[in-house]
Amino acid sequence: AEIKELRGEHQLRRELKLDDTVRVIDDVQGDTLEIIATFEPGTAAAYGMMVRRADDGERAVKIRFDGMQMHITGADPTEVFGSEQGTPELPRPGGDFHVPFSLLPDEKTLTLRVFIDKCAFELYVNGRACFSRAIYSPLEDVGVAVFADGGSAVVKSLDLWTMKPIW
Repeated sequence: AEIKELRGEHQLRRELKLDDTVRVIDDVQGDTLEIIATFEPGTAAAYGMMVRRADDGERAVKIRFDGMQMHITGADPTEVFGSEQGTPELPRPGGDFHVPFSLLPDEKTLTLRVFIDKCAFELYVNGRACFSRAIYSPLEDVGVAVFADGGSAVVKSLDLWTMKPIW
């Protein structure tokens, strides 16, 4: 109930067909957002979304699922913490990470629920995995996009809300 009180403007998209393409969600931008995206895999080698995306698409926090792993990349595009990748025991803050994840036999879709609050990023996947990290995107990077690589996928539903400050 508390989350609903923080929600601002709502946008809903359904049945967005992606065929080896990126689709920018033009009328939704921000650095405080809640997004719930449900994907039907199709033939794509990978699919997902980009948040805190630059207008030219050169920078973004990219959430990519390839059937075997969740890849979260681009959290530190200007290398605030340098270019060293760190070690598996001590990853560099803002560094890319890749985590094993696959759909269960009874799961036909992938649902990503993303919360962005300026430099905080939380991702919930199919209600059973959670990823959290700080992101270091330039202030002007506020775009959102969905994509499919190497084939087709369908965004069955895409709910996007701007979020009000908690204070």
